[in-house]
Amino acid sequence: MRDKYTIETEKSRKTRQKIIDTYFRLIETKDFDKITVRAIVETAGISRGAFYLYFTDIYEIITETEDMLLSSMPAFSKRHIPAGNGERVIYTLAEDTNSLWEREWLEHYQKYSFYYNALLGPHGDSGFYFKVVKFLRSSLNVQMNSSQMPDDEVRQHFLEFLPDLFLSLARQWTTDNKLADLSLDMITQILSTIKIGSQYRYHSGN
Repeated sequence: MRDKYTIETEKSRKTRQKIIDTYFRLIETKDFDKITVRAIVETAGISRGAFYLYFTDIYEIITETEDMLLSSMPAFSKRHIPAGNGERVIYTLAEDTNSLWEREWLEHYQKYSFYYNALLGPHGDSGFYFKVVKFLRSSLNVQMNSSQMPDDEVRQHFLEFLPDLFLSLARQWTTDNKLADLSLDMITQILSTIKIGSQYRYHSGN
């Protein structure tokens, strides 16, 4: 039998999460910085006192959530490089999908899609969009280093459009009913095919 402290702690956690989720639901129809504490407590059915027990203002909610998303987002690292590649410049599709960085990133986005889609939507935080793009560009750059892709103008063009491709595909996958039936493996393969195709095209032309 659970003790009183455990029950109260669980209730507190649920109330706090309810405040956060209510705020993000409101972003679907109103700019993130125009939402009031009053709107949150009325929609959530809680008192103002309950809100201020957990947060000082709405900005604390969004800052905490954005920090959580960015800090838990998987970055490309050595463990994602396919084993036994030797001196090969680029990887095959099978090798790349086995490295799983795209898969891990898509899993992360899917897990937190409720928050990502609100923040990256028309009423979300444009500053957060640029932070995510910067993160993806950095990981893709490390990945391109590992594949020995020359750091030239062509590579810079790839680094400009690939982050937007990642975000566009992930957002559509988690919001569009037509894409909802696609498996994680299929979405991963789509990303890998486009990325590897661009690299093959570049290397074959040099």
